[in-house]
Amino acid sequence: MSSYIEGHGYDPRPIHDCHCHIERQYPVGATIRNLQKVRDFFGLDRILILSLLESCELCRDMSANAVSLYLKEKLAPHTYAFASFSHFGDEWMSVDGCLRQAEQYREMGFDGIKMLEGKSNQWHFLGRHLNARPYESFFAYAEAESFPVLLHAGDFLSADTDLILHEVEEVLQRHPDLRLTLAHFANSVNNPQRLARLFDSYEHVTVDLALGGDFVLRFSENLPFWRDFLTHYQDRILYGTDTYNQTFQEENAEEDAAIRHTCLRSFFEDKAVFYPKQYQKQKALYGDDVIPIHPMTGLPETVLDHIYRKNFIRVFGETPRKVNRKAALAYAEKIMEGYRQELYTTHAYTELPDYFSLEEKANMARGNALAVENLETIIDYFKK
Repeated sequence: MSSYIEGHGYDPRPIHDCHCHIERQYPVGATIRNLQKVRDFFGLDRILILSLLESCELCRDMSANAVSLYLKEKLAPHTYAFASFSHFGDEWMSVDGCLRQAEQYREMGFDGIKMLEGKSNQWHFLGRHLNARPYESFFAYAEAESFPVLLHAGDFLSADTDLILHEVEEVLQRHPDLRLTLAHFANSVNNPQRLARLFDSYEHVTVDLALGGDFVLRFSENLPFWRDFLTHYQDRILYGTDTYNQTFQEENAEEDAAIRHTCLRSFFEDKAVFYPKQYQKQKALYGDDVIPIHPMTGLPETVLDHIYRKNFIRVFGETPRKVNRKAALAYAEKIMEGYRQELYTTHAYTELPDYFSLEEKANMARGNALAVENLETIIDYFKK
């Protein structure tokens, strides 16, 4: 047991995290070390790596899907991986482009699809509604094959969230058996009635607890209501953190790569008020510089067991799908050829925010060179 878990008196059983990103640019060897350190420190067993080929906020990295499959193999046995869609050419523009990509990804051994296409700024950037025809054949395929989808719908404080979630409901009306997980509590902490309606109407809809907004703070403001809500819908809520693959320093966990783990574990298992780093010095958002969080005391152990473990296995399976090494190799070689022909460019769209470390900024500045180095490692591995 890790000293962090033991020292805080937290639940010593392994936890499953359904929301881990590799969007920070690192050599694949460093990413493996970083994720393993977080895994060991917080007692994680199963983790789900979410690939992002393109984020309109920060960067483009066409090697990300190949990296995800490589990590799934190297961090086995309990590592799952979701692919993301390419937004290039026929792969994106044709009516069945998303379907063809999903079929390929599933053949390669991915466990599902991560869609950032519903995030407010990405939704605007791409100019495609979630209920539009080009997604239709993909959603039908995912429903028929029970191929899970984790969708970022709307955003924290975004005026588009209601419209985007309305599009999600239209998709579910056509595909009621779609195995859909909505990230970040569906950005619905201020509208639990809408979330309850989705849960009551569609048995395969779930949400994760990735801290993409202020929902732990809002939970803390009305603990009796949310205790009842989480208890009633205990089989619909997944532990997820939005953790990244950045360098992790165990002695500084509340300010480093795993800040979201410390906040969630404290909220669900501490007995006294605490002050998570991510809510402090945020007067513009929360009206004060010092934000106390009252923990969710009294939540039945069975509820936490569902959130921490059981729901992950029910939604994503007891074991990850097996990687098709031949298909993974062919895909990695195709992406490598795209870099050689200068079809792809790995770069940051904007100046990186201050929360990116100097190491990450230096890695990002290497752009294509780092992506090619990672692909060379991956290709050599899958050739063996």
